[in-house]
Amino acid sequence: MLSGKRAFKGESPADTMSAILKEDPADLTILDKEIPLALERIVRHCIEKAPGERFRSAHDLAFQLENLSGMSGSGPVAAAADDGGPASRATNAAKYQQITYHRGMVYSARFASDGVTVVYSAAWDGEELRTYMKRPESPDAIPLTLPSAMIASMSRSGEMAILSNLETAHNGAWKGTLALAPMFGGAPREVAEQIQFADFDASGASLVVTRDVEGRGRVEYPLGTVLYETAGHVSFPRLSPDGGRIAFIDHPWPGDDRGAIAVVDLKGNHTTLTRTWSSAQGLAWTPDGREIWFTAASSGNARELHAVSQEGAYRSVSGFPGMVRLLDISKDGRVLLSRDNVRIGIYGKAPGDTKERDLSWLDWTLLASISPDGKTVLFDEENEGVGPNYLTCIRGTNGSPVIRLGEGSAGTLSPDGRWALARTPEPGSPLQIHPTGAGQKKTIDVGGRDISKPLEFLPDGKRIFVSGREESGAPTAWWLDVEQGSWTPVEASWPGPVNWATPSADGATMIVSTRSGETLLLPVDGGAAKPGPTLEPRESLAGASSDGKSLYVQKRGVPLSLFKVDLATGSREPFLELTPADTGGVTQAFHACVALDGDAYAYGYFRVLSDLYIGEDLL
Repeated sequence: MLSGKRAFKGESPADTMSAILKEDPADLTILDKEIPLALERIVRHCIEKAPGERFRSAHDLAFQLENLSGMSGSGPVAAAADDGGPASRATNAAKYQQITYHRGMVYSARFASDGVTVVYSAAWDGEELRTYMKRPESPDAIPLTLPSAMIASMSRSGEMAILSNLETAHNGAWKGTLALAPMFGGAPREVAEQIQFADFDASGASLVVTRDVEGRGRVEYPLGTVLYETAGHVSFPRLSPDGGRIAFIDHPWPGDDRGAIAVVDLKGNHTTLTRTWSSAQGLAWTPDGREIWFTAASSGNARELHAVSQEGAYRSVSGFPGMVRLLDISKDGRVLLSRDNVRIGIYGKAPGDTKERDLSWLDWTLLASISPDGKTVLFDEENEGVGPNYLTCIRGTNGSPVIRLGEGSAGTLSPDGRWALARTPEPGSPLQIHPTGAGQKKTIDVGGRDISKPLEFLPDGKRIFVSGREESGAPTAWWLDVEQGSWTPVEASWPGPVNWATPSADGATMIVSTRSGETLLLPVDGGAAKPGPTLEPRESLAGASSDGKSLYVQKRGVPLSLFKVDLATGSREPFLELTPADTGGVTQAFHACVALDGDAYAYGYFRVLSDLYIGEDLL
């Protein structure tokens, strides 16, 4: 329609079909000089051969066309026309300057008070996390004299809010000790513990923070005053330029970065501004406070840059190849982004093998469990290509091909390996029991219960231990009868939310650990719960020994340390240390599952390789 010519045309219908499949049409700007280059690129995006390379929705396409036509006023253009056509009135194409070049992960970054200098925290080339100062025009970054810590915010006076003693919270985000430190020397002053994100107000005298308290995410401002609380978690809080509202990402599921952009005012009035995105990380206000910019993905994890006004008007700002995080916007409108090559995967050892092998499938493979015989791992794949509800899969620990079972976030395998538990990542969604071979999928309605992982089959395969919360928010659990669909509350006094469960070898006891580090021994046929060994910080269960006398306990990190803990005495001895062969960019080794007393096992790893960019001419 734009050029007056068919995009694909052959001498016969077969030739035309072949051209559609194999050939690229002529450039529109060659066929018609009046067509702007920006419009050419939009059309080219629409007719990519691979569906995943096209616009994800007509809605996204409409915003690109609206920006091109200039109807949105201040909206950016995908690319500027250079031929004097209709798009020449729009802003120039965005320019990006790469400012880091090492191998490792950028944890966080902010513009300093001058709006030009960048302060960032990264772990480069296998070394510990450090904070650096970088001028865009300089090839070198200067390490600051700070402890191993992550920059959280910069005040206008140059004071830094940092997070030290970092560890991973149950919701997947970092948490640590919040401290204030001068940029150019001086000891940090500790302020609060268990903080995940922080942002200075305009005066630099107070901070908005988010944290996890007994499994519930909180927004606090000032520190200690709760403005918003959720059963999920919250991230990236930023105060509006006028100080009247706090924008943040509201995540409905612990341990999952899907989320919606929300705001809360200083009276606690909460408003959700966008739909829930498959992956949402990174947020900042524009300097005039009219919009909140954020990086998010419609499906998978290929996040792009978006904007939403305080009234909820949404627009797409810019797409990128790969995955990006918005880290900051300067007072003159420059944008600080990290482009991340992220991979979550699985290493494992099959029974009788002497070496580990990589059992990952695509690039976002999350281990759920290992079969009792050590021959099969259950996982969910969360790559963009599998869709927003993830995909539950199995594969042999010998590296055999992946078998896709169906939608959902994976839970656990039945003792005989014939069934796999899963659940789609939406509140109130039913439990799904997928057959791993021949058979029909079973669906169990949760009846409005607020359930979460862990989900664990009892050894008889007829019942499932399900953890969750009561309406009051207090932790609870149930025994779920698979055939009857009946739910029986577990009679126990819960010291905190459950974070892991494993059955004893004889099937008489479900061993449960809580986020507070306590373990409970729950008789599966009734009776009072008994206390088990106390776990140390960052520890969780990894399995039970075949003789019924010990637990396998894991402590995440690099390396991932495994201990054998005596159930009766609590005494422990080192068992295994697990480290990926290539540690470059690996920030965590986690979630070990042990079978056959360590002759077979699997564990997850998280690898991030980041490059930091400054973008201009986006506003």
